[in-house]
Amino acid sequence: MRPCVEVIMRGIKFFLVVMLGAFVDGSAQEENTNPLTVVAPNIPPGDSPAEMPLSLMDAIQMALNNNLEIQIQQFNPLMDGLRLQDAMAAWIPSLRGNITNRDDSNPGGINPATNEPFPSNQTKTTTIRPSLEGQLPTGTAYTLSFNNNRRTGDFIPIDRRMAGDWTFFIQQPLLRDLWIDESRRFMRVSRKNLEISYAQLEQTMMQVIRNVEFAYYDLIASQENVKVQEKALELGLQTLRENRRRVEVGVMAPLDETEAEAQVATSRASLIQARQQVLNRQINLKRLITDDFADLYERLIVPTDNLDPKEYDFDVYASWSHGLVKRPELVEARLGAERQDIVVKFQKNQIYPQIDLIASYGANGVDRTYRGLWEDLGNRTDPSTSIGVSFQIPLNNQSARSRYKVARNEKERLLVQLKNLEQTIQAEIAQAVDSAKSTKEQVVASAEARRFAEKALEVEQVKLANGKSTSFIVLRLQRDLTQRQADEITALAEYRRAITNLGFSEGTILERHGIMIDSSQPDIHRN
Repeated sequence: MRPCVEVIMRGIKFFLVVMLGAFVDGSAQEENTNPLTVVAPNIPPGDSPAEMPLSLMDAIQMALNNNLEIQIQQFNPLMDGLRLQDAMAAWIPSLRGNITNRDDSNPGGINPATNEPFPSNQTKTTTIRPSLEGQLPTGTAYTLSFNNNRRTGDFIPIDRRMAGDWTFFIQQPLLRDLWIDESRRFMRVSRKNLEISYAQLEQTMMQVIRNVEFAYYDLIASQENVKVQEKALELGLQTLRENRRRVEVGVMAPLDETEAEAQVATSRASLIQARQQVLNRQINLKRLITDDFADLYERLIVPTDNLDPKEYDFDVYASWSHGLVKRPELVEARLGAERQDIVVKFQKNQIYPQIDLIASYGANGVDRTYRGLWEDLGNRTDPSTSIGVSFQIPLNNQSARSRYKVARNEKERLLVQLKNLEQTIQAEIAQAVDSAKSTKEQVVASAEARRFAEKALEVEQVKLANGKSTSFIVLRLQRDLTQRQADEITALAEYRRAITNLGFSEGTILERHGIMIDSSQPDIHRN
């Protein structure tokens, strides 16, 4: 008799479970189960910010045009270009000169030689002395000068009242300042500084673009995570409704309803946190792509790209080849060593004594008129020439030798620093390659884990409907599925970040996006 009662009771329970499932499916259409009723933090209900669809390339272009860090760095090539123009101005000749008028008054008296009186007189002299001075790229200094005196007075012969001369003078270093002098050192160093500024600008652009990509992928991941949490909350609400029906008909203990309520509360809190994370990452991306944050604050960025994994061939040796050539830090370090080499050459040249060849050629003229004076000067009827050597030999040149040794040691130090930087970048690239490979494997593994979690939950839900499982197991599997889905999103985002970081480590991140720097001016252009 007892076995028959047990069979009847099992049949009744199975019937109630089946009827309960049908009732829940029908009533689910009537109840408000939309998880979007959970209001995101900092967004008042009913306030819908304007959406702003944005692709990754659009975000990068906005950053190139508007990012304040790039704008700040663009001033350096501009200023170094002006400094180079200042250095090259040393070869531009300058015009100098003076014009003076002089009046002399002499009192009268008696000539002691003849014992005859002579009257007082006045003399006026107008002097014009222009000169053109400059320096050639060979270090040759030159001066072209002209001197003209026009004198009038009672005791000046009429035919001697206009006198003048012109002279062309050169001074050519033979030892010190022959191969390089202060002007040429300044010009060459300024040119290296300009190249270094462009390398620094490229470095800043690479960092900004890397950060934009990171922020963009993080925003996509956070928005996908919101969808996962919304689905988890929806699933938790559905389980809670089913458990309540089962408790009402007496086929489930009240504790199962409490566990479902606890999971719904947890899912609700996770959803709020996920939405807050979206807002934070929106702010992070907006800060990178605009120079007017307040203008974008109210807008909602909607990424149009996705986190689908891209195929990429990893070759650490090829990455080393790129990185050791294209990394801006290495370019800057090499330019710094070349700049110091200029200083070494200059200091070495300063050890030699100062021995210069000096020469001049000119003409003199005297006449009563300007026309006659210019004819004398043009015909060179009274030429003037000179040639010689000037020298300055220090008795103890210890100062110049010490400066040369300091410059040479500084160059050796920079070369060692360059070698250390090359090794550091090689290690960084190797780590970036390994990280990209690892995250690619994590993408595959996390996708498999998510599929297994979905299958496990689906099977357990069927068993629960047939009375062969418990609500506790189903709730645990729901939590596992939510976690596996979040893990897959994280793995996809980390893989895309790893690819971006590898491009940064290789120095190819600009090239991948078709970005180039025009070294003729500090403006940015895209291919």
